[in-house]
Amino acid sequence: LSGRTSIPLYRELEIPKFWSYQGFQKSKCLYGFCENYAHIQKAGYVMIYEAEKSVLIRASLNDRTGVAIGSNNITDEQVRLILSLNCDVVVALDKDQSLEHIKDMCDKFSKYRATYYIWDKWNLLNEKDSPADADNKTFNLLLKYKFKYTNDKDKSERVLAY
Repeated sequence: LSGRTSIPLYRELEIPKFWSYQGFQKSKCLYGFCENYAHIQKAGYVMIYEAEKSVLIRASLNDRTGVAIGSNNITDEQVRLILSLNCDVVVALDKDQSLEHIKDMCDKFSKYRATYYIWDKWNLLNEKDSPADADNKTFNLLLKYKFKYTNDKDKSERVLAY
């Protein structure tokens, strides 16, 4: 379990913005994995978000296809969990992540599963937004025009959504 400070001056007081309970290894878990498992299986794809909040936002809009890695970096254990779903993978990191970083994450799945990523080339999202933060119409547009990842770094192609 993790939390976020509610103290506005957390930097000045040297309080961490985010914290985890001691003993809990977030790097070995995927937020929403168990709760969304059946929905992911039915849909045939899983959305990978950074933040737990993204999974909750999409679930509130009746989209239960997401899991959160709790960071902008994915661990080997999280990769194994996602591969165990045996479905397509869609990487939907926050807009402030570089395309190179997103493709590096896609590379961890592409040998085993069809892999896609969302990239906001139309500048529809705010600087630090997740695709899940967008209204449903914008989210569905970004999902519809996601990119299919290939190992050739220059040849990813836009594909239509599910």
